[in-house]
Amino acid sequence: MPRKSALTIGLTIPPVGDWVMPRLHLRRSFLVVIIGIVAIVLAIPLCSFAQEATSTLSGRVVNTDGSPVSDLKIGIQSGNGTRLHSQTNSAGHFSIARIPPGAIRLELLPTFNPDTEILTLEIGGLTFYPNSVFPFASFAFELDPGVHVENIVVTTRPRMRIRGRVVFEKGEPLRNEHVDMQVIRQMLDTGRSGTSGGSPQTDSEGYFTEYVRFPAIYTVFVRYLGMKALSEPFLLKPGERYEDLVLTLSPQPIDFKLPGERGKLPAKSMSVWGVNPVNGHAYKRIYCESRDDAISQAAAEKAHLVAINDAAEQKWLEGLFVERRFFWIGLSDAEKEGQWQWDNGEALTYINWVSHEPDEQGTMGEGDYAVMDSSSKKWMDIGAESPFWKVVQYAIIEKENLSDETPKTEK
Repeated sequence: MPRKSALTIGLTIPPVGDWVMPRLHLRRSFLVVIIGIVAIVLAIPLCSFAQEATSTLSGRVVNTDGSPVSDLKIGIQSGNGTRLHSQTNSAGHFSIARIPPGAIRLELLPTFNPDTEILTLEIGGLTFYPNSVFPFASFAFELDPGVHVENIVVTTRPRMRIRGRVVFEKGEPLRNEHVDMQVIRQMLDTGRSGTSGGSPQTDSEGYFTEYVRFPAIYTVFVRYLGMKALSEPFLLKPGERYEDLVLTLSPQPIDFKLPGERGKLPAKSMSVWGVNPVNGHAYKRIYCESRDDAISQAAAEKAHLVAINDAAEQKWLEGLFVERRFFWIGLSDAEKEGQWQWDNGEALTYINWVSHEPDEQGTMGEGDYAVMDSSSKKWMDIGAESPFWKVVQYAIIEKENLSDETPKTEK
């Protein structure tokens, strides 16, 4: 019995202690050895494959004049969500490595509000242009595994923007507060109006920055705790910035209306005369191809471009023509520079210019003719060489006696 017991114990315990454990260690050692051998054999191919599976983009960022752009963050976003970026050095150079293959997007950072926009992307002698609605946003393309693209040239320019300051009537800035803002634009090519809005926050000195996309005539309207401010219209050409806007909040009411319908006014609304009960004169707005066209249409109705003789007449016209438009009026200094006179021969007894106007060499170009902005209620001078010239597609005409039997013309 003791032997049997000893044998049983011997047969049971020793295998566990002397055989099972060594076999487990052996298998583990074997696996480790095998894996180690495979890893050693494949070390170089595996590393090469890992390197070839990702790609690299490098190049430089320049301005439109070819000068380098430094300290600009340029990023890559891949289809799998990987985000990589590089910052240009003093020579404008950048390099982004370990880019996974597939669809990627090259973009400037921060993604949704960069201060710079991409104009062109040159790769391998080919020039690409952005086709996005938001041209500053990005370029999208695909990379094959292991592609190393060098000598990319990214041409950029500062984005168009309006930088302004909101102040109270005594000049104190509105610090670190959100304002309700409307930015109104009138396109230079079509004359159509549009608006964009938001609630930007001013900084510690009352400044805000609003980026815009189009060359246009702009007007900025802000509101804060019942107080309002409205800028005078100003022109932004392609690539320009307006940096010196000051908006002074006032509790006084501002007669301001956002643009309504776009495009031309219905013909029937242009054929209705409005009579001023004070002077008995009749006034009408018309659509016109040019100032000369407006004069011709007025003459056909025995009328003339409006002559505004006092503040009361100006105020009455503001109430009659409330939509935001630019209107030709009958004031010019085309005959003799600096001597402004009404087309109908009346003496110039009242003026209502925008500040710093008339400005013969201002942002609106050399100006010999006056227009009225029904938003700011002010006059501006423009010239035929100004891009603003094509924007003005309406005129106000006037006649002293509405009872004249004249044919009504509609454009």
